Amino acid sequence: MIKAEPFHIWRHLVTNIKHLAHISRDQDFRCIYCQIRMRWPRHTHATKPTTVTKEHVLARHHKGGDERENLAAACCRCNVMKSDIDTELFIAIIDKLFEVAFIRKHWHTTDKNTFRFIRKIFRYEVDATMATRDKEAAFRVAEQAPKYSLDVLIATGVPLQEQVPPVH
Repeated sequence: MIKAEPFHIWRHLVTNIKHLAHISRDQDFRCIYCQIRMRWPRHTHATKPTTVTKEHVLARHHKGGDERENLAAACCRCNVMKSDIDTELFIAIIDKLFEVAFIRKHWHTTDKNTFRFIRKIFRYEVDATMATRDKEAAFRVAEQAPKYSLDVLIATGVPLQEQVPPVH
């Protein structure tokens, strides 16, 4: 027997979808961060990297609310990667990463190993930027510098696709 969902849950879901549709249309259905053309999910819990999601520009964790001025449409990948990072910091890091063709090309990959590799580089860049303010970030930077530093990876001249660990 299928249990029916309470009406207030469906009403909230429909309101969120309508709100997201207006925001997406205002942005021409492009991600606010990476400018990729986003798509609507085919079912309720679609998590493809290019699926449209509601993004809080100032994260709720940092007292950002659900006001229209604080909301934007972002692809699922950018929304997940940004997490609760400051927006200006995220934009600066993504601009630096997108200078590398491999990362720009594979940012929305569905390959788990490639995604993990890019996420580690991204997290390293966040830590490197935060190292002056956060001792834990400085420690992580010192520990991972030769392995995930974008500058070191580029300087070695080895194409990034050859550094992605193979599937086990």
